[in-house]
Formats: sequence, structure tokens, C-alpha cells
Amino acid sequence: MKKLLILNLFLMLNTSFGKVDLKSVESALTYRIMHFTEINSKSGTYNLCVDGDDEIFMLLRKQMKGKKFKGEDILVFEVESKNLEECSLIYLGAKATNDDSSINEEIKKNKLVVFSAQKNKKWISAILFKRIENKVVFKVNKTLLDSYNIKISSKVLRLATEVY
Repeated sequence: MKKLLILNLFLMLNTSFGKVDLKSVESALTYRIMHFTEINSKSGTYNLCVDGDDEIFMLLRKQMKGKKFKGEDILVFEVESKNLEECSLIYLGAKATNDDSSINEEIKKNKLVVFSAQKNKKWISAILFKRIENKVVFKVNKTLLDSYNIKISSKVLRLATEVY
């Protein structure tokens, strides 16, 4: 909890002075928050899939290089190169190609955790990033997580600007 809080404070301070790109903050938060959610391993790796945001894809790929999660490798894919059922987590960007119903089916079947910065993806996103001035905040769709029996730490819920 302390690490996540310190990271958030650091990121907020840096973004308020314009030193850090907001997409970098979103990708860093994606990595940090995944430690506090129930994410399933796929064949001995954690596959982070990105649909419709090349910049987030490149940032996550760079940040995850050589990192492990629960002792297993973290791999980052563009969603076109990976079937949704092989994803542990998916980030939906502005140009997402998957339709909401197919993503919703994967959430049901495989407990796929969805991150997004798109307001129109609010109903299928567990974590919804929002930019306010020069900061990135996030909302948590607890109703969605509960309906699919996906656990998230109360620590993340306390840091969210809104839990719905």
C-alpha cells in the first residue's frame, strides 16, 4: 500500500510540473494496480494485451521488459497478435478493434480485467483512467468486478476517485 501511495504521489507531482507524459502515468498505474487485482496466469505467463493504443503498447512493453508478476513473466501483446482468451489483462485504447460483447464474454469466462481511458468503455472497464487537468486519476467499476467474482484490493478502492 505504501509503495502504491508513494508512486501515485510521485506521479501526480511529476505530472503537475509537466515532466511526465500522461500516457506514461497510465501505463505505470496499469502495472501497479494489477498487483492488487485477481489476474489469471495464461500458460505460465501474464499476458497484458493492448487494443487500440500504440503508445500505451510501446510504454507497457518497455516497462514490463524483464519484470515478473507472482514469479512468472509478464508479456505485452497487441491484441491482434493474441486471442482474447490468452489475455490476463487488456487495455482498451481509443482505436480498440474488439467489440464490447466479445470482451464481455472473456470477462465472464476467464476473469479478464479491463483497463481503459475511454468513457464509452465504462460499462466493461474494471479500471477507468481519467485525465483531470494535468493529472491521471482512476475510477473502479466494483459492480462489474463483483458480478464476475473478480477480487480487487480495498487499498485500490481507497485510492480511486470513484467506485461505482
